[in-house]
Amino acid sequence: MKKLSIKENQTFYFLFLCLAIALVAGDAFAKVSTTTTIASTTTTIYIAPSSCSINLDLSNALPNGNIYGTVSLGLLPDACSGGRDGVQIVVDANQSIFTTIGSNFGIQVFGFNYFGNPNDLVITTSGNWKLKDDQNLSEFGVFIEDTYTTGSNRQDPLIVNICNLYSDLRVGDFVVPNADGYYFAAHIADFTFNGANGVNSAWFSTTQDCSPPPTTTVMPTTTTTSVQPTTTIMPTTTVMPTTTVMPTTTVMPTTTVMPTTTVMPTTTVMPTITTTEIPTTTTTVPEINVTTTIIIIPVTTTTVEPTTLIELKEFTALPGNRAVTLTWVTESEIDNIGFNIYGAESEFGEYTKINAALIPARGSATSGVAYEFVDDGLQNRKTYYYTLEDIDLNGKSTTHGPISATPRFIFGIFNK
Repeated sequence: MKKLSIKENQTFYFLFLCLAIALVAGDAFAKVSTTTTIASTTTTIYIAPSSCSINLDLSNALPNGNIYGTVSLGLLPDACSGGRDGVQIVVDANQSIFTTIGSNFGIQVFGFNYFGNPNDLVITTSGNWKLKDDQNLSEFGVFIEDTYTTGSNRQDPLIVNICNLYSDLRVGDFVVPNADGYYFAAHIADFTFNGANGVNSAWFSTTQDCSPPPTTTVMPTTTTTSVQPTTTIMPTTTVMPTTTVMPTTTVMPTTTVMPTTTVMPTTTVMPTITTTEIPTTTTTVPEINVTTTIIIIPVTTTTVEPTTLIELKEFTALPGNRAVTLTWVTESEIDNIGFNIYGAESEFGEYTKINAALIPARGSATSGVAYEFVDDGLQNRKTYYYTLEDIDLNGKSTTHGPISATPRFIFGIFNK
């Protein structure tokens, strides 16, 4: 066998050293790992509720804290003209807490608020109901929209459908407190209540809002990919001490072996490995488009002169001889204490009270009364003008009229 010369021996060791370095570097590259870090972000979306239910737990005549009724609001998609969304309000008296007296038990008046322009609303109910604006409903204050009926047309439940002439409505449009902090008010009549003798009708309201709207939590993910080489790459320095295999440092210059540092920049090869591995480990997360709708509900407080809740059926003036007989008939009277009569000698002249004392009210929330007042000592063939004023328990008044009559001598003959 041929012996290797010293030069050949050096070449063999050098090649062996390069092979060892290559094997270690290759093993290091094989151990490159890819780690995907998922960063979670929580986004909370507040969604305007499509329905809402609020209990009426306050009363002007019964103990607070009981559930006397419920106001439920729901969205009516595409129910209005032009395909616009409307809102339905259902007022339901809690018959389990009341003992009904007769067939006329139910809701007679209902008031609610709206943060937009009430003139844009179209409000409909079933039955003989009327609409008033800015009414003072007992001690629960003034409400922008008020539906009311007579004692013979009460309903339970009362269903109110609402549309807007120009835009979609939302349930939250009507969950708005008035200046006194009350959201709704309802007058319920024709019942008895255990422990409340003599109470057969009362007002009910609440300061409670709807429950907080439901939330949806979306978890978008952000993918960060990083290549983390193992520490076994660095120990290539442990291969370097293979110079101990070389017995003669004089024959094998260190300067010749050490340039293996030119092999060490295998880190320059790492980007090639990295770009190859990354696509196979990247997690693609679909983009989630999140739209957050912020509803700003402006509440405008308007100072108005509230009216009383008198359902006046008629107010007439019958001329006589040097006298005028005034008659008025009510269908129902809620919290009314009495009437005053004012007279003037011209329609737009100065009206002065002509009754000596307040004419006491005799009606109730369930029934009306006919009243009569005679203004005598007048001049025949002269026209007189009259207005009727009703006053409630809170001192609020409503004026009806004016109406007019012209006394004549002949009327005294025919009216006898």
